[in-house]
This record gives sequence, C-alpha cells and structure tokens, in this order.
Amino acid sequence: MRALLVFFAAGLMSPALAAPLAPPEVAEQWLIRLMDLGPKPPPAACGKGNLLLGKRPYASNNTLNPQRITDDVMPAAGGLWESPLTSKLKGKSAFVTYDLGEVLPIGALLVQGDNNDRYEISVSLDGRSFTPIWTAPFHPTGGMQVRLTQGLSAEGRYLRLGFPTGDDAYSIGELQAFCAQPSVWPPPVKIEKTPKTPQDTRKLKMARGKITFGLLGLLAFLGLFAARRYPQARWLLPLGASAALIFIVYYTNEQIRLKQGETWIGLSVALCLGGLTWLWRNQDREGVWIKGERAALVALTLAAAVTWINFGTFHGSRAVHYWDTFHYYVGSKYFKENSYTRLYKCAALAEMDDGREKEVMERKIRDLRNNALLSAEEHLKDVKECRQAFTPERWSAFRQDLRLFRSEMGTDWWQKMFKDHGYNPTPVWNLVGSTLTNFGWRGLVPPDKLVNSPANIRAQSRPTRTEIHHRFEEDRAKFKVRIQRFAYFDAALYLTLFLALGWAFGLRIMAFSMVVWASGYPWAYFWTGGSFGRVPWLFFAVVGLALLKKGYGFLGGWSITWSALHRVFPAALAGGVTLQILIDLITKKKLSVFQKRIMLGATLAVGILIPLSIPVAGSARAYPDFIENSMKHKSTPLTNNMGLQTILSYRPSDIARKTKSGKFSDPFKIWKIKRKENFKSLILLYGAIILGFLVLIGYVGREAQAWEVTAMSTILLMSIFELTCYYYNFIILMAPLAFKRPRSAVVLLAAVIYGQWLQLKIGWYDEQYTAESAVIIGAALFIILERAWEIFQARRAEGGAAAPSVETPAHEARSIK
Repeated sequence: MRALLVFFAAGLMSPALAAPLAPPEVAEQWLIRLMDLGPKPPPAACGKGNLLLGKRPYASNNTLNPQRITDDVMPAAGGLWESPLTSKLKGKSAFVTYDLGEVLPIGALLVQGDNNDRYEISVSLDGRSFTPIWTAPFHPTGGMQVRLTQGLSAEGRYLRLGFPTGDDAYSIGELQAFCAQPSVWPPPVKIEKTPKTPQDTRKLKMARGKITFGLLGLLAFLGLFAARRYPQARWLLPLGASAALIFIVYYTNEQIRLKQGETWIGLSVALCLGGLTWLWRNQDREGVWIKGERAALVALTLAAAVTWINFGTFHGSRAVHYWDTFHYYVGSKYFKENSYTRLYKCAALAEMDDGREKEVMERKIRDLRNNALLSAEEHLKDVKECRQAFTPERWSAFRQDLRLFRSEMGTDWWQKMFKDHGYNPTPVWNLVGSTLTNFGWRGLVPPDKLVNSPANIRAQSRPTRTEIHHRFEEDRAKFKVRIQRFAYFDAALYLTLFLALGWAFGLRIMAFSMVVWASGYPWAYFWTGGSFGRVPWLFFAVVGLALLKKGYGFLGGWSITWSALHRVFPAALAGGVTLQILIDLITKKKLSVFQKRIMLGATLAVGILIPLSIPVAGSARAYPDFIENSMKHKSTPLTNNMGLQTILSYRPSDIARKTKSGKFSDPFKIWKIKRKENFKSLILLYGAIILGFLVLIGYVGREAQAWEVTAMSTILLMSIFELTCYYYNFIILMAPLAFKRPRSAVVLLAAVIYGQWLQLKIGWYDEQYTAESAVIIGAALFIILERAWEIFQARRAEGGAAAPSVETPAHEARSIK
C-alpha cells in the first residue's frame, strides 16, 4: 500500500502538480495524513520534566552564548537584555534549533526574552521543514520577562526558537519545553540577579575604551608638542596613533564581533608596523615625515569617529535614537497642532482612541505647560484643544506615527518617554524641521479598516486581522527607512563641521578636535547620537568659527546667528566679537570693514530667517510661545544640567540622593526647590563671575582675532546659560584656540578624559554633572587665562602699548597646522 501511495503521489500526478509539491517521501507523508491510511507512529513516552534541560544546539545562526538558553538559570525579571546570563540573537534571521532525540509531544512552553520583542517557536519532524506552533509576544514591562503558553497539541523531534521581531535588541534568558503542562506552573527556574557591578556593565566598557583612546591620543599630541624642543619626541605621534588604531579595531571587535575580526586586527597591526618601518627607514628623506604625520593624524581621526559611536555598538542594538527622534520628528511635524504644550496630552488622547485606555491611565505624564508631573487622569481632564487642533486626516496621521514609534521603542520606554520635557526648538529650527517631516506625510496612513489599533483589531474578522498585521509591518519597514534617513542628516552635518575645521585650521586641529569630541562623556552618543535635528546649531556655530578664521566676515556672522536662531544660547558666542566692536567704537570711533561684514551677516540672518519661519509655524504667536516655553524650562532644574549656575546651586546637604522622596508625584520636588534657593542666595556672586569673564575676554579681544574671541565666548555659554549636559559638545569650539598653546591643549584633553572617569565614580547625575561642570569651566578658564597672560607679557615687553585690532585674520602657511 505504501509503495502504491508513493507511486500515485510522485508518478501519476501531472508535472504541473507534482513539481511544486515535494520529494516522494514528503508526498508519502502528506497522503498518509490526508487519507488517514495506516496508523500514525505514536510519540515516544515523555517524562514530566523540561525536554531541553542542558541540551546543546543542533543548529544555530547568529546566536551568541546559546548555552544560556537551556541551563535552567535566568536573570531576574526586568534584568538587562545583554548580560552574562542571556543569549544574544543578532538580527531577525537568528535562530537556535534543538534535537529532542525522538518525536515527542509539545504541550507547554516557557520563554524568557527581552520584553519588547517577539520570538517564534517552531517544530519539525526532519529538521528541515518547520511549522510554527507559538510566537512569544511582547511583554508590557521592561527588561527580561517570562512568557508562557500551555494547551499546545504539537509534536516533533526538532524544536526551533528564532526569527525575532521587535527593536533589534534580541536576547533569550531561558527556553523550556514540556510534553504537558507541569503540575507546578510556571515551573521553578533558578533566578540570578543580572550583575550590576561596574565591571559588568556596558557603561564601564564604553568608558574604559574612551579613556584608553583619549590617553593614546594625548600621548600622540604630546609628541607633536614636545618635538618643538626634542626632535625625537615626534615619534610619539605615529606610535600613539598606531596604538590607537590597533586598539580601536581590537576593542570594536570585542564589542560587536566583526566578521573575520581577527583578520581585521591582524591587518591593522600589519598596516601600522609597516607604516612605522617605512617611516623609520625613510625619515631623513624630504617630505616623508610630513606624509607620515598626515597618515597618523588621519588614523586618529578615523579612530575618534569609531570611538564616538561607542565602538560600533551605537545605542547597544541600533544606531537610531527613537526616543529623541520622536520629539524632533513628531514635534515638528505636528507643531501647528500641538505647539510646545500639547505633545504628550494629544499623544495620550490618541492612544486612548486606539483602545489603550488602561495603559494610558497607569502612566505619569509631564504637563508641558508647567513641567509638573501628573497622573494621566489629572492631565487629561480637558482634551478639547487636541480635538479642535487636528483635522480628521491629520489626526489619523498623528495616531499612525505614534503607533510606529511605539512599535520601535517598546512599551516600557514608551511609557517613560511621557515624563520627558517635550519639543523645544525655536520656530527657525522648525522652519526646516517641519518642512522635512511633513514631506509625503500621507504615505504611511492606512485605510480606517486596516488601522493597527486594539480597538479596531477587536472589531475585525481573522482574515482582516492578518491583513492589518501585514499592512502595519509594511508601514513599519518604510517608517524605519524614513527615520534612518533623517538620522543620516545629522551624521552628514557632523562630518561636514569637522571638515570645516580641517579647511580653516588644518589637519592637526581637526584631528585634535575629534579626539576631544570622541573622548568626552557629557555629550556621548547615547544622549543624542542617531537622532534628527540635534546637530544644526553646532554645525552653524563651528562653520561660523571656521569662516571667521578664513576671513569671511559676512558668512561667519550669518552662520553664528543662524546657530543662535536654532537654540538661542549660541548667541553668547557673539559676546567676544560684540565686546571687540564696542571697544573699537569707544576707543577709535569707527569699525573695521571685517566687523561691519560680521554685523551685516548677523542682521540679515535675523531679518530673513525669522519672517520665513512664521508661515511654517502657523502664526507669529509661535515666538511668544517659544519665549514662554524657554522661561518655563529655565526655571526647572534638571539633574543633568551643567554650567556655572549648576556649581553655585550645589550644596552637599541638598543633593538628590538625600532629598529624593516618593511622597510627591515628582520625586525630585524638594531637590528642585533647594537648587533654586541655593542659586538665589548667590545671585550676586553669579553676576560678578560673569562680569569677570566679560572683562577677561574684552582684555584679550583688543589684540585677538575675531575667531579667537568667538571660541573664548564658549565660557559665556557655560556661565549665562544652564544647559543639559549633551549641549557641551560645543567644547570643540575651544579646541583650535587650545591647540595653539601646548599647555592649553593638554589641559583641555586631560579635562575631557577626567570627565569620562568622573561618571564612573559618581553615580547620581546631579553630583556627577556638578563635578563635570567644574572641570570643563576650569579648563576653558585656563585656556583663556593663558592667552591673556601671553598678551600681558607681550604688552609689558612693548612698554604697555596695545596692538591695533586685526581687521582680517592672518592666514597661516599652507602646511600641516
């Protein structure tokens, strides 16, 4: 009978039907099952225990530490997704397969995995053709979480877990399979706490790598500086750069396991040794040392770029910062509807319309009118303004964007995001941001029937639910590509601003600036890297500095003013040039042509960009709203603020770890009150310090060039404004000034490295960023004082006569600077 069935399945069927079906043995199985001819082989007798306990994988793909999946040990609920207790699945094609030894029934499963991912479980009789039996779903609570299923009626010899979907950060803590549901359910599993000592955290790994790179960069530049007196010290530059390059390749491989990583390490070693050997043998030939020095500086530059992106790990599992991008993308796209105060309220209302009332009501939401942290019920008492602000079509688009961001961020991060501080750029930033984000805004809005919301899904048939799922996955894929392209925009600006430094100041200063940028902590990648629109203000500030150095007064004035119109606080960069202009008006009764061009560029930037921004913002009301929003934030202390005000507000008795209290909806309420009181008590000292900085810059400005006093004015940014830590990437504006004097260069880079060390030693943000503020302001002050001392000595040598103000910057020789 069996031979006859095979004959009919594989021989008598027409080619058109037989070809796509399968080999004869598969046809045999299919016909036997279909006709129910012959008894099925019964599954083997099965014990009551975990079928996978201690098993090694039969096959796997892109799965690290698979032994952790079946060791009967898992991290505590909420533990880190990437730890010594978990197995990491690298990408959506990752899987691991286990051979049960014989065909067994599968009645119950336990999976512990990262919360915001789905994991497919499949079975197979032959290890080749698999049938899905369950997908472990998303879990609403963050970190590693258990998912359970029972009552399955599957059987197979091979069990496969894999092909995850979610946030691209996939990991499994434990997988257990049972023939039937055990009497004790969930089954007991040994729980171990995820190691939380600094030695086991990613934070320490990144800090170690950046400190090491910073020290190697410091060694390289010390050789460059010392070579002025000790020629043989010049070897420290190529040696330090070679060590930095090899270290970066090695350390990057340690973090992300490069394909053929050992080959890359070997190539980097061979390249550096070959280059050093060539340089040694040809060091006396004309031009060879210049080429070697350039190669070393390029190596440092490339190593710095990899260091800043956390040695290729970016945000741990992805390059895009969805939390940050949400505010800039959604905030600008729907600015006309939400303005500065309705983003979280309208988003919560939209989720309630989607059928997530219970989830929304369990969260706390920041009231963006006053920065108070309220319960959702209290915050959503009056939602008329949201209903009135949106048209039905825009409301549908808004809801879809929320679903897409939520799907990428996961429930836990999504819930926490509503405690942030909203969308805060200026209307001039919004001029470009809103225009870009609204381009093709209807493209991802599904028909009403295919909306992927709980409320809609409950009302649809099974086939329609499947269609909804497929449509949302298609929209999600398009959305990810779109957001990645917006993130590329910021990456391109970073690249361009450092090229501008190289164009204006030379390769040496460009490389030095990148080492400073890559080694620091307050502006690290995890704060704003991979976002959209975080860089334009810095881009225009740095490009403005470069333009002033090259003698383009009009463009320099325009660029720095555009930076100020993006973020307001960069206006302080004009402090030094403004003092120069005032001093010249008082002492000379006239201005130079260069100064007039700067003023013209600044004036036209204001006169053109502000009017252009008003139609995009919806009305001129956007400017009073922005001012009100800014004053609100200025009166709200944050634990990651930095600056002179942060230092003066500090008291050991009022730090957050002593004043944080769960008695209030905002646990930092007492801390905020104390910070305000402490600062107010020293307001006169605050004013006196700022005045002292102005006098110091004015003194230097009588003989310094415009770009120099612009760089010095970064200390005014730190003093006049209390900014969140990530804005301190403006420290690279000080790099060209510091590099001119070796002591200043060493102090700046050493301060940055020390700041990286500080964040490991101080756990609480308010204490950490107070210390970081003191270090960075101290370094900036040292750089300015050294320049002032240089001028003082020159004046004393010349009998006290002040040199005339420079009309146009002097261009240095075209060589490696």
